[in-house]
Amino acid sequence: IMIESEQILKVIAEYFGFTYEELKNSPTKKLYNYPKQLACHFMMALPDMTLKEVGNFLNVDHSTVHRSKRIVSDWLDVDVSVRKDVNAIHVILQQPNAYSALKQIIGKIPPNEIGEFTIMVINNFENYKLNNKGTAETR
Repeated sequence: IMIESEQILKVIAEYFGFTYEELKNSPTKKLYNYPKQLACHFMMALPDMTLKEVGNFLNVDHSTVHRSKRIVSDWLDVDVSVRKDVNAIHVILQQPNAYSALKQIIGKIPPNEIGEFTIMVINNFENYKLNNKGTAETR
């Protein structure tokens, strides 16, 4: 799956209950720091993105991108809630069709409740599709 910076920011914005435009064009406010730090973490994993490009995309300095990437990496080692957020966002990015189907079935998922439940449901949805020759139906 080819993931792009726009897709990452859209998923993270929705995950935290913001719009894409709010997160992308937000001034430096504490409210947006954590989601933007996660965006830096995911965008720096893209093969062709540099610190400067991520910074330009998110309207922050490249040093902020570097610091954000380091901070999230440190948090992943010690903070279960950060691991939950990163894992959930990773699953959503890898399985966007399953996430869309899940949202249609149960409605808009409240921010911060998506975590492990969503991962479990999405994985079960993908297993269902695989076991049923690539088709998934809802009743």
